Amino acid sequence: RGRGLGGSGRINAMIWFPPTDADWSRLAQASGQAWSIDDLQQSFASVQTIVAPEQPTWLSDAARRFMATVTEWPDAQPIVYPRVIRAGRRWTPASLLQDCHDHPQRRRLRIVRASAQRLLFDGDDVIGVTIANGSSTESIHASEGVVVCAGAVATPALLMRSGIGPADVLAAAQIDVRCDSPAVGTGLQDHLIMPVIFRLSASARFDVQPSMPELARGQHLGGGRVTSNIAECGGLFENGRFQLHVTPTHYLTYPDPKSPAAMTLGVNVTQPESRGRVTVVAQDGRFCAQIEPGYLSDQRDLRATVDGVRLVRCIANSQPLAGWHQGELVPSAKRQSESAIARAVARYAQTLYHPVATCAMGIETDSVVDPSLRVRGVGRLWIADASVLPILPQGNPNSLVMTVAHHWLDRFR
Repeated sequence: RGRGLGGSGRINAMIWFPPTDADWSRLAQASGQAWSIDDLQQSFASVQTIVAPEQPTWLSDAARRFMATVTEWPDAQPIVYPRVIRAGRRWTPASLLQDCHDHPQRRRLRIVRASAQRLLFDGDDVIGVTIANGSSTESIHASEGVVVCAGAVATPALLMRSGIGPADVLAAAQIDVRCDSPAVGTGLQDHLIMPVIFRLSASARFDVQPSMPELARGQHLGGGRVTSNIAECGGLFENGRFQLHVTPTHYLTYPDPKSPAAMTLGVNVTQPESRGRVTVVAQDGRFCAQIEPGYLSDQRDLRATVDGVRLVRCIANSQPLAGWHQGELVPSAKRQSESAIARAVARYAQTLYHPVATCAMGIETDSVVDPSLRVRGVGRLWIADASVLPILPQGNPNSLVMTVAHHWLDRFR
């Protein structure tokens, strides 16, 4: 997922969710205050100027009615999501690399489309990386060091393939241990979304195949229904305990042409307690990443998700939504008890694609990276991606990950 320039921003819902005060505080605390809140906010302001997120020019009826319902909802911060777009079209951080490539003083940038296999060492120092493109391999050497930005799954896997990681995991995969770093791959967190789906009349259906005039409007004017990012609005509720995502679709079946007319209020616990891990296993001559997400392994997360379903039902049964939808499809109104809702969560909940914390930053000597994002135990190696976040942000992590990268470049490189 998201393998390429721009990472997961190549295929995400383009939601721009600014970090919250709690997010800044947690990051500053994890750095031992080496990352001050003021400095982080300045970096975010710079990133936001570069990204220049746009407000949508079109909203579905589902989004408009949801916002009308929750505008005055207590302890809530509802929002129509700004989007990482240009004139209605997707924009990704890969565009920044192209800007650098075109800059007369930065033409040393070389873009190679390949898969990073292992880090190269000279003693304890990282001096480059081995890449593979099909059956051929190549070594790329670095004069100053290597910054890994492969994401919360691929980054720890790359470190482990290179001999940096828990000694027992490396031994099981028959990888020579270069640096025993037990925390590599551990601490995995992800947001788990539970879709609560409501039937709509056929006239409110969000069609899979738009008309030619609608396509032309989106193509030339950057507006209309084809510019919908599907997850159009939502926000934080119950003082940030939950995030909601609203779509004008049946979350589990769209874009199947047979998908019924529906809207979804998806709910996730913003600060789950459950943790998983990423390891590597030997398979067919390769060392493949193995993801053990650990969803709902802490029962507090399951109980909280059940509470979130009840919150969504309360919203859906308030005007003007209550007078518009035609009843609950998933998990269905007949499931009212905590145990019944919990069984539905086990069946229908899905990843929200927000993995973090597999190479978490910290001031402790056993953390994977220190507050300068330098990998402990080796030289000339840094990490600047979602894996270094010590805990999930309350909302979508894209803006915080970009802020971390900018802050590192500005303060610590």
